[in-house]
Amino acid sequence: MGKKKKDDLKQYEDITVANMNVEGMPWYIKKPEDHISSGTSSVDTEYFESSENKETLTPKETWQLIANAVFAALLIGGVFLFAIFLFLLFCVYVWF
Repeated sequence: MGKKKKDDLKQYEDITVANMNVEGMPWYIKKPEDHISSGTSSVDTEYFESSENKETLTPKETWQLIANAVFAALLIGGVFLFAIFLFLLFCVYVWF
């Protein structure tokens, strides 16, 4: 079994295993259909077309989202503080 010839590997050049066009990356392209070869599937183009038509949140919805996130964080923090408090009670009254 020798090395594969370059001609054998050319058939794999246009295959996309995972689309790495992600916002925030230095190589991000806003309209990938302009730069991707003609071998793309319709699923890729449908994804990028739908991402351009995002709905924006109203200010009321934005504040509601922020309030819910803060409430969730405080709830989780409260659970941890309560667990620490119970552990301290256990240490003071049972363990020692």
